[in-house]
Amino acid sequence: MLFGGATVAGTVVTPFADTWEWNGTAWSQRTPTSSPPARSGHGMALDPRRQRIVLFGGKSDDGGDDTWEWNGDGAGAWTRLAPAVIPTSRTGMGFAQDITGGLISIDGTGGGNATIGVMRLTSELSTERVDTCQDATIDSDDDGAKGCADPDCWTRCALCGNATCDPTEDYLLCPADCMAPPP
Repeated sequence: MLFGGATVAGTVVTPFADTWEWNGTAWSQRTPTSSPPARSGHGMALDPRRQRIVLFGGKSDDGGDDTWEWNGDGAGAWTRLAPAVIPTSRTGMGFAQDITGGLISIDGTGGGNATIGVMRLTSELSTERVDTCQDATIDSDDDGAKGCADPDCWTRCALCGNATCDPTEDYLLCPADCMAPPP
């Protein structure tokens, strides 16, 4: 996946808001039904727990402190997330997996100051309301999955303790289901 970027001609910076997919042989431009504002210098990576591309930060007209995810289904769409905690906007950071399989953001520049902090992106807190997750007839984010079948609801549907290490669990969150990695 590729989103945005910018061209620079002298002192003029022109950001992009285009989405591209690589299939291993060629790039294809996608025309999603919704999209983040044009930006450059953002971080983007696959969240292995939720099997979604996550985008955060960068330089954009709206400040760049927003978080988006790409579902890649059908026509594809970017969905703006509303996390409980929003880090200060930053550019030039990178995402990497931590030992539990979650994503962490390393480095970047926040407010003009280089940062050495590490932010952990977690999916333990659902983006869905509890009542939405418990109702198997509701698909509030239009991803085709309803109720507890929606990955956004998995942590609200008490999968911990089902003897399976599900995508939103790890050995820290649910040691009964997930084995700790070797030392």
